[in-house]
Amino acid sequence: MTPALWILAAFLVASPPSFPAQSVLEEAALRFARAWGAGDGVVVEGMMREEGIRLYVLGEENRSLLPRQARAVLQDFLERHGGGEPELVRTAVAQGDRRQGYADLRLPTRAPGASGPVIFTVFVGFALEGRGWVVAEVRVLS
Repeated sequence: MTPALWILAAFLVASPPSFPAQSVLEEAALRFARAWGAGDGVVVEGMMREEGIRLYVLGEENRSLLPRQARAVLQDFLERHGGGEPELVRTAVAQGDRRQGYADLRLPTRAPGASGPVIFTVFVGFALEGRGWVVAEVRVLS
């Protein structure tokens, strides 16, 4: 093998695999937030990890729900709290495992009987799979 091929081989072995940019994760988070706020269950469900997601809603934890079950819980939550438009606060790709990422959302709702908006914090955990960033976990906190 020539020195040039050795250098190329060493470079390829040492180079980290390429991952979608931060902006791709941000696009996925925005798509999820908009679909959930608009009540588009087909998109919300389609963005979830096929084998199931972890869901935590105001103290109730479900370790592994199928996408259709998780979609139903999230839709029910919005309906009970008067709907709302989730707003993206930030996204980040995990430093230790670049195949993990997360988004923080702010969810102001029009809760029936409340004097003003009730604001929830929503954490959405993403996993990078063959089809792109998919939702692996959702946590809704008061």
